[in-house]
Amino acid sequence: MAPLPVLGTDVTSALLAEADRRAPAMVELLLRLAEMESPSADPASQGPVLDVLEDELGRRGFATRRLPGRRSGGVLVAAPGSAPAAFQPVSYTHLTLPTS
Repeated sequence: MAPLPVLGTDVTSALLAEADRRAPAMVELLLRLAEMESPSADPASQGPVLDVLEDELGRRGFATRRLPGRRSGGVLVAAPGSAPAAFQPVSYTHLTLPTS
């Protein structure tokens, strides 16, 4: 595997400045999601979390698709731009937080 390219100082500084600029909105979204009840054992409770994520991704130009779960609230798949024929996931994450 080839080593990753090293970013120049100007690019790195620009990326850090943009991340700093967006930090308040990112923290607000994370808090919003963290405050939503969505226990793994209750598939119906996961819908509102997926609704928020789907809306946020859509506003940023991602095409989304929900796949139903057998024992969960399903999976949200997102791809940049319009939905291609072979939908490629950007990220798949399942988080389970301790309840006690």
